[in-house]
Amino acid sequence: MIYKCYKELLSKEQFGKIEEAIMSTNFPWFYNDAIDYDDDGKSQFVHIMYKEGKQNSEYFPIIIPILEKLDSWILLSAKINSLDRTESIVENLMHIDLMNKSYLKTNPFKTAIFYLNNNNGYTKFETGEKVTTEKNKLIVFDGNKRHTGTSNSCKAKRRVVLNINYIPL
Repeated sequence: MIYKCYKELLSKEQFGKIEEAIMSTNFPWFYNDAIDYDDDGKSQFVHIMYKEGKQNSEYFPIIIPILEKLDSWILLSAKINSLDRTESIVENLMHIDLMNKSYLKTNPFKTAIFYLNNNNGYTKFETGEKVTTEKNKLIVFDGNKRHTGTSNSCKAKRRVVLNINYIPL
């Protein structure tokens, strides 16, 4: 297995606060006309919490309980992705997060994915391994591992994940 998995990462109370904020109809989402690569012909809604060394959202404090569960770290990015339900599951393209950041070629980094709702979408690695989407679950893997996400095709209206990239200390 190329990833570590932590089910029920947060207490019900901690997760409930995060879920209430992010899954709310009042949470601000921003249209992104790419998913894996620029001009890939796909789109999703995103909310960037942290980018390029700076907090980018007033909602950033709500994800701190998740960040505190990671090993000591230097945060590189944190972004929430929301993909709408599709008639059948659509796999996106294999990619490495932050692939264009040259300093990461010499500094190993980790990618963590925190699942915010239950649905039949999944995360898939180049090895073929799949991780099901279950709310309050976190997976962590070497940031240089190619992976992809999917849409979902069940009753859930969307698939929502928090994507975190960090350098472990």
